[in-house]
Amino acid sequence: MRAATGLLVLGLVGAVLLAACGGDSAPASSPTTAQKNAVASPTATGPAAVTTAVKAANEGPRVLWMLREHAGPGLITVRFVTDVETTAVLSMAPRAGDFSTVEPQEDRAFATVHTISIPLGERPAFASVEVTDRKGRKGTGALEYRTVVSEQYWSGGSTAPKVQINQGTVLAIWTNRRGELSGKGTVQLFAKKPGCTTADACQAEPAGIFAADAPQGGATFETHTIPFKLDSLRDWRVLITAPVIVNTGGALIARFYQVDVAASELK
Repeated sequence: MRAATGLLVLGLVGAVLLAACGGDSAPASSPTTAQKNAVASPTATGPAAVTTAVKAANEGPRVLWMLREHAGPGLITVRFVTDVETTAVLSMAPRAGDFSTVEPQEDRAFATVHTISIPLGERPAFASVEVTDRKGRKGTGALEYRTVVSEQYWSGGSTAPKVQINQGTVLAIWTNRRGELSGKGTVQLFAKKPGCTTADACQAEPAGIFAADAPQGGATFETHTIPFKLDSLRDWRVLITAPVIVNTGGALIARFYQVDVAASELK
């Protein structure tokens, strides 16, 4: 089940930050063509401020992003990147109270880019990866796709994460509980090559990062809204990224929510 570990070089290419904030409810470095089309009015400061900010020397590995692709009937491929070389174990994590019959899949080679295929199983589940660096320190990444399963961070129902498209402007909107998970959050964009079809099995590559100002909301929940623009020449992956937290064992936990936007939806 395990696909070969990628040999790509990590780099969220020429990423940019765009400040924005949402409503109440429960210098850019040499941008690529995709980035120029994605960014409405670029400002500031580069990817490090978003992806690797303020990491203590004793902290373990961090999952920077996770993406999933269809890999055949009942099978997905999850590609993810870490800030240091790690091994990885990928599982399908079901709702609280359910259990998974899907056997975890692992990649035992130390690398910063991993690609692992795994069955979806019969119950609603999200992809969960545990990574281990060369010092034995661990980190966790959780990727939910199109629907909220865990509700440990993302709000479900009508306030579940969503992407809205309106006259060329795209809005990423999500709601979460206030508390230790509070923070700005980001949207990471990934673009496929123009004209790429499902049969071509093209991978979406990093194309930009957008961050929001302080979220809006009441005492219990906070809502984030991040606007950006996408061109209609290619398919996109929109990765809503929660602030990284540290669990009681000292491991870093990264949470992601993926929404796919087809080129046809932007025309």
